[in-house]
Amino acid sequence: MSGFAGQGFMDDQALYYWSTKGAFYAYQALARQMGLEPQNEADFRLEAVSDAFSGSLYSKSGYRLVQPDSIELYVPRAAQTYSVEFVDEQRRFRQDQAQPVC
Repeated sequence: MSGFAGQGFMDDQALYYWSTKGAFYAYQALARQMGLEPQNEADFRLEAVSDAFSGSLYSKSGYRLVQPDSIELYVPRAAQTYSVEFVDEQRRFRQDQAQPVC
């Protein structure tokens, strides 16, 4: 996780493996590195989508004495508009979220 250590926002669990929170920390660090202002965790509502994620080490090693992880979605609280451009296909997709998620 070079580039993230010493930033003052990594906890041991996020550094140990790629968790949802670790991915959020990486997003914040990357946004700052790119000169963008990242959103804060308070700008999102966490929505649990699984409490039984076991990952690839669990499935490949046969070691079953670990607790499963949870996976959360970071759902924006404010209304968002998303636009994706498919360059090779020369088309664009736009999604408007009319109401903020509270």
